[in-house]
Amino acid sequence: MDRKTGQLLEVWKRVSDNLFREDAINLDELPIEKKKRIAYLEANPEEWKKHYFSKFYTAEPAKFHLDASKKILNTAELYFVLSWSRELAKSTRTMMDVIYLVLTKKKKNVLLVSYSADNAEMLLRPYKNVFEQNERIKNDYGDQVNFGNWKERKFVLANGASFRSLGKGESPRGAKNDEARPDVILIDDFDTDEECRNPDMIKDSVNW
Repeated sequence: MDRKTGQLLEVWKRVSDNLFREDAINLDELPIEKKKRIAYLEANPEEWKKHYFSKFYTAEPAKFHLDASKKILNTAELYFVLSWSRELAKSTRTMMDVIYLVLTKKKKNVLLVSYSADNAEMLLRPYKNVFEQNERIKNDYGDQVNFGNWKERKFVLANGASFRSLGKGESPRGAKNDEARPDVILIDDFDTDEECRNPDMIKDSVNW
């Protein structure tokens, strides 16, 4: 097989693979069209989520979803509790909102905290997978995988933003990302069943 044929096969493989992806991209899009489309999506966060997270965005959001996202995305600093029942997309909606804030450079240093280091690492993994596998994000924001700073418990994106998992009780020292202190702290699956039966343990956790 000559060099030209090999190059044509590579192009065809890329095109054919793209056709069957759920998050397929427009390979013929002009740079000016791409810039305009990204600007529109960033100005309309729900459309942004539909475009970049088509695998997750499988149903239209309820009003309480929209209200929560509006508050999260439009308030620079807040303490916010999503007290929704199971299966109402708390973690998924939060992930999409946080990644939006990071890729639009409104946030730079994300900590994800859970009741144990292992559980925190598990909850951080979907974020890491998005940056490794989401072709639409790669196409519009560049490949964010930063080799040398890409571990399970902490990774730094090519745009400079960092993500770190932390188990309850661990020291958060060293959590700065260059000059940026943590500006997003996500607390998920924080209390064990035993702690929920013991008010003193809950107080200790809150104090930590």
